Amino acid sequence: MFKQLPFVNKVASFETDVNAPSFLRPDIKNAVAFVSFSRASTRIKRRVSRLIGVFSRLTSGLHSSRIPADQPVHRPRILPTPASHPRNRPITTIGVTTADRPQLLERCLWSLTRQLEKHGARVRVIVVDASKDARNESLARTAAASIRRATGLPIAFIGRNEKLTMRQALSSLCEDSLLEFAFHPGASGNRNIILLFASGENVLFVDDDIVCDVWRPRSFRRAITLGGHVELRDIAFYRRRDDVCERLLRARIGLLNPHETVLGRTVRSLATSKDLVVDSRRACPHLRGAAQGVRPAHIRMTLTGIAGDAGVTYPDRFLFCKGTWKKVLSGSRRTFDTAFRSREICKVANRYVIMHEVSCMGGCLGLANTSIAPPFLPVGRNEDGLFGATLCAMDVDAMGCHIPYAVVHGSARSPQYHGGRFPSTAETRLADLLISLVASWSPTLRDGEPTRRLKRLGERLQHIAALPKLDFVRVTSLATLRTRERE
Repeated sequence: MFKQLPFVNKVASFETDVNAPSFLRPDIKNAVAFVSFSRASTRIKRRVSRLIGVFSRLTSGLHSSRIPADQPVHRPRILPTPASHPRNRPITTIGVTTADRPQLLERCLWSLTRQLEKHGARVRVIVVDASKDARNESLARTAAASIRRATGLPIAFIGRNEKLTMRQALSSLCEDSLLEFAFHPGASGNRNIILLFASGENVLFVDDDIVCDVWRPRSFRRAITLGGHVELRDIAFYRRRDDVCERLLRARIGLLNPHETVLGRTVRSLATSKDLVVDSRRACPHLRGAAQGVRPAHIRMTLTGIAGDAGVTYPDRFLFCKGTWKKVLSGSRRTFDTAFRSREICKVANRYVIMHEVSCMGGCLGLANTSIAPPFLPVGRNEDGLFGATLCAMDVDAMGCHIPYAVVHGSARSPQYHGGRFPSTAETRLADLLISLVASWSPTLRDGEPTRRLKRLGERLQHIAALPKLDFVRVTSLATLRTRERE
């Protein structure tokens, strides 16, 4: 079965590819193990079944609600369609997610308020805390209150008590199982709460270990490139965090401005912009048609560049990279070794880059939350990646855009990856499995209406979860192999 897939033949023959550097050929063999499902078990299937069992019911109404800043909760309303909203509206909410890291949260909030005060941005800031330790929540709440008093900025804090109040108010509108799913403790639950509070708005998601000072590449250009599916951002690898900004300069622009430049706008309006030099030479057919006005594609996600922690547990996915990143990795043995030993990185575009297929990371993510959006699912690592894949699957006109500015991802993790072997080369994360299933389903449905597509996706996932074990393993294995082949 697997031998019939082009990806397997491609990887198997990579070690003899004369264009592949000699040091890369032995390592690429590990990519085959990455898609192995030989360890699939009933326990994994049960987890998938529980996870997606309430998916379609959850998306039928929960994310069409809006909770204003001046009220703890209020009855949800249905959002208008995207066409009824003006484009290029400002970001009005910044949602900061945190859990058991009060010191990092305080650093993040101070850097954020510096940005907002310096550039005169008046937005509300919502801090959502999923701390397991009550003391850490208390420290985080105190830090937020102290910064609010010192700066006068509207900073709201949502902890256990506030979440309980929200759930009680929503209990008459939603089943308890749906609320339990949406408010699941952790990053997914935090982000879903931000989605609720910022329904109908443009919102910026910020993780608590982000330092919000803005940097730009030395090679910065005031231009926009229509890409598609090939990685066009620049990337560099480092052994020390102190070095990650060596190719960057302090930017004079505010954190929100570059997101607001493109967020919510149609691709056609950007492609005909008088303010940016437009390069469409690398555009995929979808983006080329959008630039010509054939389809009403618009920017729903904007992604900030990252300097610091790469935000991945293991770097094995670099084995599948293409475009600019593949060229950098194959450039020298030193670069390759650094990439697979150290998590310190600088990845940022030197211009605005619109992508039809984008790897979504929620560290500093802009979202046009002006129409229906999927929930963030509680799947552990790469919840944000799954969100991006699901959003693009349900909204066929949704595009992502990398902005030519970066922030520092100043996590408390060691700069070195642990050990010389990566468990993920022999295992597949639940989020990655679901991303593959979403990707295999999306092209099969002709209906372009986002709400119906999201409902059909939920029904499809429920069908897969109900399959007998052997059929379940076959379907998920093929979906994952096809994703790797496409990459």
